[in-house]
Amino acid sequence: MEMPAEFYDFIAQYKDKEDLIEKLFLKALIDSYSRVKDIENIHNVSENKIRNEFQHDLTHTNKLTKQIIEKGLITFTAENQIINYEREIKRTDIQFIITGLITYVVECKKLKGVSKAQYIHSGINRFVENIYISKNEEYAGMCSFIVSEDVKRIISGTKDRVKEYNIVSLNDNLICDFENSFSSTHNRVDDDNIQIHHLFFEMNKKSV
Repeated sequence: MEMPAEFYDFIAQYKDKEDLIEKLFLKALIDSYSRVKDIENIHNVSENKIRNEFQHDLTHTNKLTKQIIEKGLITFTAENQIINYEREIKRTDIQFIITGLITYVVECKKLKGVSKAQYIHSGINRFVENIYISKNEEYAGMCSFIVSEDVKRIISGTKDRVKEYNIVSLNDNLICDFENSFSSTHNRVDDDNIQIHHLFFEMNKKSV
């Protein structure tokens, strides 16, 4: 199927996949956070409900993604069902898809502290083990909703956990100049590498 000229103009704004992910997908998540954090009592609701607010903002309000989703230039999906080799059903939290070019999956976690089981085994493991992504995908995201006031301790502890898991490198450079962020690269089960972008969004009372 031939794509409209508008699609190629849209793609031409970005120099490569990494540039597109940072300037569109990650920047959009950070922009949505600026509104979601102000929702009354957001720190007391479930992980899924916080994620749902991000999903709604990205598709209905966010100036970076609303129009291009409506025009079909990108596809946005939520809770996309995946059945793995053990016939277990997994559901991705957020997916940005540009047909034939990229599928960028974001796993969401609500954090009160540093939990290896939660962040590693039920988080980045799903990318390293190729559960959520195909072998052709090189990038993925972790989006954490922090409901504790000790944000820096949680981020520091999470970095220590991340360093223990098939790590190739850890990069402390900020993502889109967002303070609570870093990225890491991990060796996957197929011996390729996956780069994961980590965003930490404060949802405690001080941020509302």
